[in-house]
This record gives sequence, C-alpha cells and structure tokens, in this order.
Amino acid sequence: PDLLFKSPQKYLLLYILLCFASMIWSSDIYMTGYRAFEALTYLLLLTLIVQRLITRLSFQNVIEWAILYITWGIFWSIMGDLKWVGVSYLLWPFKSSRLAVPIFFFIALFLTKRNFNKYLIIAFTILSLSNKVFFGIAFGMLGFFFGNIKYRGLFVLLGFSFAIAYALWGDLVLQNTLFYGREGIGMGYTSGRNMIWSLSWEHYLQQPIFGYGYVAGENDLLFSHFKGVITTHNFILSALIGTGFMGAVLLIGYFTSAFLTAISDVFENSKWKVAFVSTIIMAAIVSLTAPGLGARVYGSWIPVVFMITLISG
Repeated sequence: PDLLFKSPQKYLLLYILLCFASMIWSSDIYMTGYRAFEALTYLLLLTLIVQRLITRLSFQNVIEWAILYITWGIFWSIMGDLKWVGVSYLLWPFKSSRLAVPIFFFIALFLTKRNFNKYLIIAFTILSLSNKVFFGIAFGMLGFFFGNIKYRGLFVLLGFSFAIAYALWGDLVLQNTLFYGREGIGMGYTSGRNMIWSLSWEHYLQQPIFGYGYVAGENDLLFSHFKGVITTHNFILSALIGTGFMGAVLLIGYFTSAFLTAISDVFENSKWKVAFVSTIIMAAIVSLTAPGLGARVYGSWIPVVFMITLISG
C-alpha cells in the first residue's frame, strides 16, 4: 500500500529492514530472522487494514471501528485471564489489555460517540492503576496546548491546579498520582526498570554501531541477568541493543514524524488534533516504559503501530 512508504510508516519499515540486516551479526540468525519477518508481516497487515478502512468509511466511522476493536480486545483478554486465574479475576478485571487500552484513551475521551465504549475504555485505563499509564495521561495532556482556546485554557487550568496542589501537599501529590502504589518517588521505584535500563545501556556501549542482533541480542542479555524479563521495556534501548545507533534513530524518527503529522494543519478540527497529539504522546510514553516497539511484536507493539498508522493515514 502507498501508505507504507509515507511518513511515519517509512521509518518503521526501514527499521524492520535493518532488523533483517542484523541477522549478519546476530548470535541467533534464525531468531532474528523470524522476529523480523513477524514484525514486517504485522506492519503490512496493519497498514493494509487502515488503508482499507480510510478508503471505505468516513473518518468518524474509522474511529468507531478502532474503538470497537479495542473493546473486543478487552473482552477476549478478560476471557483469557479468567481461564488462568479463575472467577475471582472478575473482582478486579482492569489489568486486562493494559498495554493496549491506554493507547485508545484519548480518542475514546474526545472522539467516539459510543458512550458505553468510551466509559469502558476510560475505566480500564485509569483503574489499571499502572504508573506508566498515569504518566501517559499526564504528559498526554500536553496535547491540549495544540487545540483551540478552550483546550489551551483547560491545559492552563490543569497546570495551575497541579502546581497549587503540589505547593500545598508536596510529594504526597505525586505519591498518590504518578507514583501511586510505589514506596517512594523517583527512578528507584520503577519495578526494577532502572536496573534493566542501566544494564542495557552499559551493554550497548560495548558495541554501539551495529548492536547485537534484533531480539537475539536482547534475549542474550536479559535472560542471563533476569528471570521472566523479555524486553528492556524501552523502545530506544531495545533498538540500540538489537540494531545499534541507527536503529534507535529510525524509531525516534518514527515517533517524531507521527507527532509532526498530528500537529500539522491536516487536522483542522481542534478536538481531533488534541486527541491525536495526546495519543502520540501516550504511545511514546508507553513505548518508553513497557514492552513494544523496538523489540519483538508483543505488548503495546500492535496498538501503537495501528494508531499511528490510522492517524498518519
């Protein structure tokens, strides 16, 4: 599809081609090749789906399709968790699809006309009680700045409200919002991510130009130091370890291009622009803190690529 060769899609396509090239220096050529082929397949599939949607439906109906897709995803995620945990899971089912649902939070909040789906997605996003999601919502509100005077006024109001609350209660505000459920505030309270990131950066510096091979290099490092950790939980570090400096540049270019598309004059309606800019910011925050882009197709990979493809389409 034509969409595949336009920004920002072309950056992700080039990254995947670089992943294929990393088979040359990978410690496991079959693993690298298989995962690169998997990523290319999903990119082609998602691009084709979006292109079909935008040529056959109004953009409002494309949004409703996307909302229905993630609603259906929540249902099947709950069914899967019920199988493993049992009926008791229904007491608090909000952890289902918690790497996918937040990516749809702002389009649910601003764009869908289906109230049931809107409030379902909002509930599953907030009640997931995930710190990365709280950061995504907080930074995502920066998207309000790109709207009309109403949204900019709301942005200023929220900023002043937070500043006043912090002046009155200090770190207690952060402890009960962004760092909810943590024992303290700071990088030392990130569920071990700080250790993974530190180790990954030191490992990358030993071979910064080419990295160690897509997925295989990441597996070699993490499996030898941690139990049950399959990615660095950071798209930049995953790219650096797998494909070196150039891989990270391509993925940063992917998000940057998506952001520039969202703030461009393509979207004249202020509400749509706010929703899309905020969605790109949320996608970037989740990708910086959870499994997804840069690593194998898992976690937030599919929802992030789907939403960016939809916005750029």
